Amino acid sequence: MTDAGERALYEYPDISAAEFERRLALAIAELDTSELEEIRAHIRWFRRRYPSPLDRLRYARRKYADWARTRGVLVHPR
Repeated sequence: MTDAGERALYEYPDISAAEFERRLALAIAELDTSELEEIRAHIRWFRRRYPSPLDRLRYARRKYADWARTRGVLVHPR
């Protein structure tokens, strides 16, 4: 992801659920069929690998900490 792409993730932290859904629909509409199927396959794999919400949250926290270390960001342990 580019720096601009990373910034975009944080520019609108308080968007409504409806606005999020609108933006998601636009992003999905830009994908071709093969890209969309590849994304769905990755999601299926991820959900099998991390079956519970707690497993997914732990994964996300671990990967965020990994990312933060490479960027020199201080992450507070929980």
